[in-house]
Amino acid sequence: MLDRDWASKLHSDWSGRAVMPDTNLNHYFSGSIQLDRIVASTGTSSFAIGAGFRYTDVKWTAYGGYGIESSGDPLFRDRHPIWPGDRKVVRQSPKDADRIPLA
Repeated sequence: MLDRDWASKLHSDWSGRAVMPDTNLNHYFSGSIQLDRIVASTGTSSFAIGAGFRYTDVKWTAYGGYGIESSGDPLFRDRHPIWPGDRKVVRQSPKDADRIPLA
């Protein structure tokens, strides 16, 4: 897993980066539902209105690694930690989006 943080107010680039090569994908779920209603139709084309919902959930677990960190402004990328393999980082990113497409 590669994780970057933008925590500095004085710099526009990333202030911390962690590289964790021992990363496992715990789960990945994705699904969507879409309902459409044709409101106008000719022999060669149609106009439809629809609504839907999409959901995605991803979870990773990473162990150990190395990185670059900033102690705080004005110090920038001044620490270079190495984390042991028993250090565990869990990231979960649920994403859901409502859709109202016009086609």
